[in-house]
Amino acid sequence: ETHTVFEELRRPNWLTGNSYFNLTTAWYIWRWFYGFKVRGEGESYDDLLNRVIEARTYLESLPNDARVVVVSHAVFINIFLEHLCNDKRMGIWRAFKRLYHVLNLRNTSIIHLHFTPRENQCSWEIVT
Repeated sequence: ETHTVFEELRRPNWLTGNSYFNLTTAWYIWRWFYGFKVRGEGESYDDLLNRVIEARTYLESLPNDARVVVVSHAVFINIFLEHLCNDKRMGIWRAFKRLYHVLNLRNTSIIHLHFTPRENQCSWEIVT
């Protein structure tokens, strides 16, 4: 089953082919983080954050004994991890740390999470 909320960050088509270390990409990431849609294309950090919250809500709605494998890309996964228990935007320092994780995540990494509903505390746990 596929679900659109788990898709990679929707970047503008004109950014395709640029490395993360390109000046154009750096400018895009800076504007993306502060909520601007460059030339009205792609999605901003706020758009992605809303999608991450929707994805988390979807996973939390599944039966307690559900076993789910989410296959996605480094940007989506890292933003998802950042917002497991917090819906507020990241600060600039946290964003740089997440970008570091994006750049260093191996192509076939596995992150094991566990969800146990709890009141007044985070229900998510990173296992590995």
